[in-house]
Amino acid sequence: MLADADRELVKKLMSTHFHGYAEVRMAKLKPEVLDELVRVLAMEDARRLTTTEQKVAFLLEVKKQVKKEDALRHKGEAELRCETPVPSEPAASPPPKMSVAPPTPDGKISRPRAVFKTAHEIHVVAFNCLKLRLDHAELKEEWDAAILEFARYDVLLLSEVRASDKFYETRTARLLQMLNEATDSKWEMRSSVPSGPGAKEVHLVLAKKPISILNVTTLETLDGVKMDHSPLVALLEDTRFVGELRRFNMVSVHFPPNSSKARRADRDVQIRKFLSTYPLEAAARLNSPFTNQAAKEQRKTAPYVAHIVGGDFNADAKELRELEADKHGWDVALGSVRTSVGGKSYDNFCINREAKDHLTIGTDVLDLSRYANFSAGQQGLSDHAPIALRLTEVPRLPPRRSADRSPPRSPPRSPPPPLA
Repeated sequence: MLADADRELVKKLMSTHFHGYAEVRMAKLKPEVLDELVRVLAMEDARRLTTTEQKVAFLLEVKKQVKKEDALRHKGEAELRCETPVPSEPAASPPPKMSVAPPTPDGKISRPRAVFKTAHEIHVVAFNCLKLRLDHAELKEEWDAAILEFARYDVLLLSEVRASDKFYETRTARLLQMLNEATDSKWEMRSSVPSGPGAKEVHLVLAKKPISILNVTTLETLDGVKMDHSPLVALLEDTRFVGELRRFNMVSVHFPPNSSKARRADRDVQIRKFLSTYPLEAAARLNSPFTNQAAKEQRKTAPYVAHIVGGDFNADAKELRELEADKHGWDVALGSVRTSVGGKSYDNFCINREAKDHLTIGTDVLDLSRYANFSAGQQGLSDHAPIALRLTEVPRLPPRRSADRSPPRSPPRSPPPPLA
């Protein structure tokens, strides 16, 4: 007899078509849950599946078949809409939104050509994860749900990760394991050098294949100014982009709080120094060009690169502009929207302005249903909300004259929720 919680899990898995469950995670289901899924789906053949491996293989095949049937159904519905006969009499006002070409002499209906191309895009999350407390018993379900959501993105920038041996190895290994179990793709992870006043912390960058992490560096000082939580710079490459820009410098930051006059002064000095020095100091950028002109001049050795800085600035958009983000070639992606438990706007993305010659950009705040608020005795994943970024390619190339000559595109996928 299944427990109520196990029965609800069976219903959830079947209603979502096993979303987020690849081979490893599925094999860890309780034996009674596996047996119930196989009993319902395999029916009279269930008795032939005796081992866990056989049951998992069967369920993965069901998942694959359901995806295939969904794709065929959507395709059939689209074709049916295209093949709807044209009324013999003019339609009443307002006119139909889409007209279909009349039948050809052989009686066939010509289908309209695709009007819009599907552009490749990647999705990024930056998150002050409050020590990455994956091992906190009260937060287990919330972390399970959060990782399942994060696995739909392509790049994760995590700040405020505990660097001590007691926590770092177990928590980061668990994070990587959970991401790999939640998707069929593999994840790669790199870390910054531990830094910070008080207990040392690190930044993490995680990228989902086929995105590659080519190189990383930690910015411990910039032009003589020590960075409290040294930013992590990671050079990433995605060869699915077809234009001139296929590489990205992703920078995870965490600047001092504005909790006192002294700390606010430290914050302002460090943010101002980062925003002004990074575009000028090649080593800070892993020797990647900051502007289109620099990339053009070094075309053979330095391809076009977009520079994305994300994380906890402890400053809102207005303050970032007052600290001369605009002057040094940066666009502040989010306005002064709430990103923290106290209602403050602390988290943001800064993007080198000329990246918008290659990409369109969307942003979002992943508002938590429960924030950590220790002064009120409330647990939560963090006292900050994750923020999300969508980067969609618009190649700086002349349009092809024939659809048959268009560059190959990556297949459609299920992206994260639409960004604003």
